[in-house]
Amino acid sequence: INGTPITTNLSPLAVSASVGTNGAFNVTYQGSAGYFYALEESTNLVNWVPRLTNQVTLNGTLSFSITNPPVKARAFYRAHLVQ
Repeated sequence: INGTPITTNLSPLAVSASVGTNGAFNVTYQGSAGYFYALEESTNLVNWVPRLTNQVTLNGTLSFSITNPPVKARAFYRAHLVQ
């Protein structure tokens, strides 16, 4: 409308994930600049624990790193818009 962008999907998109040689886990999400997103962790996809809530930067990215990961058989991560 009059050159104003209309956002229809505010869901974050995981654009990269990696594990460094030091064992650090890194993930970057793309979202809508200025909006707040929460990152959660689970070991079983049922129970989720909040890890981070942050505002997406002007370039549309939200990065997260675990530099000293606990010993777990597995971990899952998800991000969602905070309303």
